[in-house]
Amino acid sequence: MDTGTVPAILRDLSVSNDADKPLTTGLFKLQAGEALNYTYTYEEMKLSTEDTFIIEDGIGQKVTATAGDLL
Repeated sequence: MDTGTVPAILRDLSVSNDADKPLTTGLFKLQAGEALNYTYTYEEMKLSTEDTFIIEDGIGQKVTATAGDLL
């Protein structure tokens, strides 16, 4: 995924071949700075391992994640 000028790393590590129940695992790292705007078209889970970040949904609800939070 192209993140433009946003300091982020996204890497898929494995992708299933099951069209009915697709599963992808990967790594995501977002450094402090400009927000990364991305619309997920699939189910997603994030585990915060350090620092704090804010996730905002399509209707403006925000959740603040800190180290150890699973979203």
